[in-house]
Amino acid sequence: MLLIATETLFVLMLCTLVKTTDICPKTNWDNYTDGKKLPEFPIKIFENIGLQSCYRECLAHGNCFSVNFNRKELMCQLINEKESHLKSLLDDENFIYMEITDADTVSAGGKTCGNEVCNNYSTCIRISSQKMKCIATDCADPYPLLDNGFISERTYDPISATYGCNSGFIGVGSGNTITCRPGGKWSTLSYVCKDQAIRLGNSSVSNEGLLYVYLNGEWGTVCDDGFGMVEANVSCRTLGFQRAVDCHRSAMLGIGSGAILMDEVRCSGYEESLFNCRYITDHDCVHEEDVGVTCE
Repeated sequence: MLLIATETLFVLMLCTLVKTTDICPKTNWDNYTDGKKLPEFPIKIFENIGLQSCYRECLAHGNCFSVNFNRKELMCQLINEKESHLKSLLDDENFIYMEITDADTVSAGGKTCGNEVCNNYSTCIRISSQKMKCIATDCADPYPLLDNGFISERTYDPISATYGCNSGFIGVGSGNTITCRPGGKWSTLSYVCKDQAIRLGNSSVSNEGLLYVYLNGEWGTVCDDGFGMVEANVSCRTLGFQRAVDCHRSAMLGIGSGAILMDEVRCSGYEESLFNCRYITDHDCVHEEDVGVTCE
């Protein structure tokens, strides 16, 4: 840690006095803002890279208009926005913020690359001493939005995005990671974030188990008071089955864990979800009254 701090101090002194190293803004010095960053979701991140190289990556990318450069971690963020009255800079002593100048952009449609203009998912690559070409390097689609969720992790080679859910929500679905070919479209995101969910537990089979529900940010069991085959049928349909074949009361499938979140559940039988039935959350149930179901 001492070595890193010493190197960082040396770099800052060198930038101030010389302004020629790769981590210093040798070109476009007027666009250099020290100790600031633009709080925007980066379109791409490079690690172990200098500031000048970071700036060149932004120049080459068709959708980059500014960079956040972390001089402590040598990390480069490409940003597709610029500072404005709606997007102000934030203080961060580890960062340097730089913008692409008007002279670096050919038009609102993109950036020049030899005889062509790169689109927003391409990067200008020099393929010979005389020729440059726009190559698709990113996904042509924007990142999909996930209600009540966020992107928790991204990779760029291969291109992927992994989603998580906000606090108080639970992820439901077969996969929360999507992929994309350069210049292509994202794969399907089969994942949703719900504030209410249902699952079976305490069992080695998928169609039978103790009934668990997700309410108010936690998993818990269901009390068997008033719970019968009508409620079991609705529970199984909520789980994706056709119907219930049995209802197990008095913790016949085992004693659950966590809070008991539902009691006095009453369904008409036509509900699409168990959460559409009437129930109470204030009760005196114990886990010896946990209910389970068998579905088909």
